[in-house]
Amino acid sequence: MADHILTKGFKATTGKAYIRGQVVQMTAAWTVDVATAGTQILVGVCIEDVDQVKVDTGKVIIGVDVVGITRCIASAAIVAGARVTAATGGKIVTMTAAAAFPTVNCLGIAMGAATANNDEIDVLLTPGARF
Repeated sequence: MADHILTKGFKATTGKAYIRGQVVQMTAAWTVDVATAGTQILVGVCIEDVDQVKVDTGKVIIGVDVVGITRCIASAAIVAGARVTAATGGKIVTMTAAAAFPTVNCLGIAMGAATANNDEIDVLLTPGARF
């Protein structure tokens, strides 16, 4: 079975390192930063590790999965099938009923389960979705 993923390059905001699996938010045209909340404009998931020294040159373009199934870092336990959004440090968290439309953006649907902080799980990205 083939994986169909759309990956695009975005300019990395300086001042931090980026980690594979972190959710990123758009901060300007074709520019991203690590997401910290579901209320931000979530554009996808970083697919590579880039250290801060390189990012601080201002010339780093990072790969971001924007559509398809990609691996994310959980911030807590997540059940398969849950809708997820961004949390602190670019990790994902289960959306709750209180985090519903119109204030929180859904990143996608968990395709597997996470049992603890820093577990990695596959997520079906649903760009622009609000539930």
